[in-house]
Amino acid sequence: MSKTDNNKRIDEELVCADSLSHNLRQYCGCSDVQVQREKNDPPDFWVYVDNRRYAVEITSIVTEQAYLATCRAFKDAVEDFAKNHSDLKGSYVLQIKRKPQLPHRESREWHALVIEAATFIQKTVSNESIEEFPVLKGRQGCLSIRKVDTEGATVGFVLTEGKWQGDIRKDLQELMQKAVEIKRSKLEKKGIPDQCPEIILALYDAYGFGKLDDAQYALLQTIGYKWFHSVFWATSFTNRNNELYPDSPGRDGKFLYSRIPHWWKNQTSPFS
Repeated sequence: MSKTDNNKRIDEELVCADSLSHNLRQYCGCSDVQVQREKNDPPDFWVYVDNRRYAVEITSIVTEQAYLATCRAFKDAVEDFAKNHSDLKGSYVLQIKRKPQLPHRESREWHALVIEAATFIQKTVSNESIEEFPVLKGRQGCLSIRKVDTEGATVGFVLTEGKWQGDIRKDLQELMQKAVEIKRSKLEKKGIPDQCPEIILALYDAYGFGKLDDAQYALLQTIGYKWFHSVFWATSFTNRNNELYPDSPGRDGKFLYSRIPHWWKNQTSPFS
């Protein structure tokens, strides 16, 4: 997790709430959006949208699958860059030993690593299998790339334990199912549905892998998500200023589901 300084961790709930409020104003046509934190949660926030009150409960999606998804996003970026800037020939593999700290997507550091790995591919398209090339090395692990076959035109990744990239959608669905059950239980125990039946579940993807299709698919397989008024997905970093929490970057996001159809069917969102 990133830090705003040496002693203070990012307030992920505020980052997520800012993403939600921005989406409501910018893409859902809501003219007046007010956010108020609840000191005695649940819910985490009360959000007033054009004078209508919503309870907002936020949960962070941070587990092993999130790291796997970040690895997959990096692999996809390297493959796309190589295909768009040269003639990708052969099969390459990104070898991830232990768990190196990958930079956030869309950062300059991320793009620099992508270009470095893609440059290796460009230089070895006519070569046979050769030694691996180090891309990132640190205390937590290392990342390297090597050519494994002259056939094909693809890039994959493998972890230290030798398992290829897992079923992200299945892992994500399990996390969503857990979030739906736990958050509903907490809210019902406190009687929030009686006070405010319109409850938004906001899922915060701390690694920012931003695969909207995976998130939408996973939610459709989740039992009970329609108990919530809406389900919001806060994910990729953006250069937009964070209004609620200026010390942290802004995040884009999108509704995966809502009882208000145009909230999740809007076509102007960055993830549409």
